[in-house]
Amino acid sequence: MLADVLATLRAAGVPALTDDNYAVMKVARIGCECGANVSTFSCFKLFGPEGVGAVVGDADVINRIRATLYSGGSQIQGAQALEVLRGLVFAPVMHAVQAGVSERLLALLNGGAVPEVKSAVIANAQSKVLIVEFHQPIAARVLEEAQKRGALPYPVGAESKYEIPPLFYRLSGTFRQANPQSEHCAIRINPNRSGEETVLRILRESIASI
Repeated sequence: MLADVLATLRAAGVPALTDDNYAVMKVARIGCECGANVSTFSCFKLFGPEGVGAVVGDADVINRIRATLYSGGSQIQGAQALEVLRGLVFAPVMHAVQAGVSERLLALLNGGAVPEVKSAVIANAQSKVLIVEFHQPIAARVLEEAQKRGALPYPVGAESKYEIPPLFYRLSGTFRQANPQSEHCAIRINPNRSGEETVLRILRESIASI
């Protein structure tokens, strides 16, 4: 579908730039591979350094960007470039590991590992996360207790190198607007760099403390 939209823009002579945050290394083709003039994304969201982004696509556009970065202070330094490269190598491996943890958690939660959990599904909301629904309206209290047990209460920068503990946080604004009652009975969990045992321990202890 994206390729069709971009083809229509190209045919009309309209330049296109795509924001490929959270898509890089997760989809078969990013914007510039589907016909956009350029794709942009944050390297910080791929385990890279803060404040560094990437632009991929038409050489004339990229050369014009480079021409504006004539001063040394505006240029990416060698150490930063190497950190970006390490992140690009590291990211797909960590995405695969994290996806495996999420799949195992999904099976465990839907298999009754935590009796208070009614159901769990995996959703692609920027990052791949678990939507965990409880039988009772205990979501807010679970989040409060989870934070005391080491869970992150909100993203530092989704999928950044600083997000190590699991993330227990409320449903997105869009989800809550469409399903107002779900806010009281469901939460999001992103395992980040944690294994399923850690996530289950925090969840069980948080529920038990209510």
